[in-house]
Amino acid sequence: MKTILLPAIFLALLHLAAPQPHRPRHSHLKRNGPVKVHTQVEYVTVSAEDVVVYVDAQGNPQVATDFTKISGYDVIRLYGTDCNQVSNVMAAAKGSNVKFFLGIFDLAQVQKEAETISNAVKGDWSRVNAVSVGNEMVNKGTNPGTVIGAIGQARNALKDHGYNGPVTSVDTMVAMTNHPEICKASDFCAINCHAFFDGKVPAEKSGEFIKGWVDKIGKATGKTVVVTETGWPTRGDTNGAAVPSPENHKAAMKSIQGAFSNNVIFYSAYNDMWKKNGQGTFNAEQYWGIMGNAPSA
Repeated sequence: MKTILLPAIFLALLHLAAPQPHRPRHSHLKRNGPVKVHTQVEYVTVSAEDVVVYVDAQGNPQVATDFTKISGYDVIRLYGTDCNQVSNVMAAAKGSNVKFFLGIFDLAQVQKEAETISNAVKGDWSRVNAVSVGNEMVNKGTNPGTVIGAIGQARNALKDHGYNGPVTSVDTMVAMTNHPEICKASDFCAINCHAFFDGKVPAEKSGEFIKGWVDKIGKATGKTVVVTETGWPTRGDTNGAAVPSPENHKAAMKSIQGAFSNNVIFYSAYNDMWKKNGQGTFNAEQYWGIMGNAPSA
């Protein structure tokens, strides 16, 4: 069984790749070996056609500003490659020991996005922890076979550019349960799992809820399972037993940390005020930030 280990991963998204619907140390990591980091942050760049991009035409001052509070973390996750996000974020992290969990977002542009990543990395693959291919694509209606094909295409394209590290696709826990073949095609299984949206789980039971899904999927697939998104909103509408509040946010974080010592990414580092709240997400879409609003907001 291939193993992936990401100890004490407790942070996620900044706020600058297409919006989410809410929805590792030397060169060339081996896919058969463990991927070891200590903490993790997701950093997302907003698509210019969707919202205002927090990077100006000359560079990345806002990105650099937002890094002032998270530069001590070991891995930063990006969902895609648009808006020069890979280059901008790597530039902001220059001089630090940060690694990158990069992403290919558009399955129709795998070759192009792989090339964009390669151009940004400039041959230094030692800075790359892993690469994801798509985010919740099956949950959005994409055929699982299409996702599996994209994983293989991305792996080959990245290998041509010198990368031999882990490649995976991220989807919801339900999608992965229904389609374990996606996990089996990946080098580790990556799931987004939010107790809040279940509606029957109070904040203090979040860890138990998430661990149940991780154990179920791990047993079914024989793969290490990494939770690539989880958290609790500080504001929004009540969803049954799930109540958004600062107090419940803290309770959920404590519960998750109590259930996991590794392989969990908290969503998110900062509030995503560029997103639109709606009834489908209980008007909580903006309020998942662990550290409140980003310095650049």
